[in-house]
Amino acid sequence: MELLLENLCKEFGGNTAVAGVTAVLEPGIYGLLGANGAGKTTLLRMICGVLKPTAGQVRLDGIPIDALGAVYRDKLGYLPQDFVGYPQYSARDFLLYMAVLKGMTRSQAMPKIQELLHMVRLQEAGNKKIRTFSGGMRRRLGIAQALLNDPDILILDEPTAGLDPKERVHFRNILEGYAQQKIVLLSTHIVSDLEAIAHKVFLMKDGCFQTQGTVSELLQQANGRVWELTVPSRESETWQARMTVANLRYDGNSVTLRILADAKPAPAARPCIPTLEDLYLLYFPEEEGGDNP
Repeated sequence: MELLLENLCKEFGGNTAVAGVTAVLEPGIYGLLGANGAGKTTLLRMICGVLKPTAGQVRLDGIPIDALGAVYRDKLGYLPQDFVGYPQYSARDFLLYMAVLKGMTRSQAMPKIQELLHMVRLQEAGNKKIRTFSGGMRRRLGIAQALLNDPDILILDEPTAGLDPKERVHFRNILEGYAQQKIVLLSTHIVSDLEAIAHKVFLMKDGCFQTQGTVSELLQQANGRVWELTVPSRESETWQARMTVANLRYDGNSVTLRILADAKPAPAARPCIPTLEDLYLLYFPEEEGGDNP
């Protein structure tokens, strides 16, 4: 199975949200990383067929998804960024409703719904109204509905938003097992999630892929650009104004700064092993404003 993104472009009223994105996706987990407004959500919506590209196309095994129509939609699972469900429905009734929309019979749907409620740890809340759910519970329900039809292509927009650390680890384990023969593409701001499970990461800025590769390949770009420096606490604000500081740790009257710089920022600075978060900050030293179109 191969999903080809072929020079995808999308414009809204003369503004370019996605500008010529090309990539080949095969079974595995892919991460999409970028600041707000980078075009991530627009790209995911085009892959799902929710938005029509201004130019370019998406192909599954060489066939445009427009030509595949319902055949493609049957292979697709999608969790939108703004998923809320239907507040007046119970979780179980909502999943049954979504299963019917996906062409499943009741006899097919009910065992799958029970399995998924257990998988996302909502088995005790299956009969509760969605309006009573916390943000994390709604997100877990959204993950369940995306998995209802056992999709070959799973598109997840900010799937771990609102999940606590334990839930995020559980979700990552679900994806690791699921992606053996499936294509999974997830967009997230939680860099550690991608660092833990993504087979390949795309860094997106201004509607384009700035770079892409495995986590280890990407981290090579940050080698020699991450430093630690311990200075008097009174100098902390001066250093933060001058340099990109990824982290700081106070210890009495001193502070240890994690500094991102192409050259050694001070004679006493010590080189550090980079993380994906460091690389993110090197590409996006200041978050772009606004939500994705």
